[in-house]
Amino acid sequence: MTRALAVLVLCAGIASADTIDKDVRQLGGGNYKMRLNAALALAKSKDPRAVIALADALMDDHDPTIRRISALALEKLVDERTA
Repeated sequence: MTRALAVLVLCAGIASADTIDKDVRQLGGGNYKMRLNAALALAKSKDPRAVIALADALMDDHDPTIRRISALALEKLVDERTA
């Protein structure tokens, strides 16, 4: 039973990594709706890899809503681990 649980946890971790990577790519390009969804997903992820993507969006995205969401997400995500 422990082996099955370990496999399940490993698969969940891989799926989570794939989701973060996908969201990072979508935040960097694509249409407004894709970027908005990616920013919201990264904000909820609490994954340190989201910090760089959100910071880039804060500095470079032409849409003020995306920049605002990125700023609010960074406010919650940045701490001693990610700074």
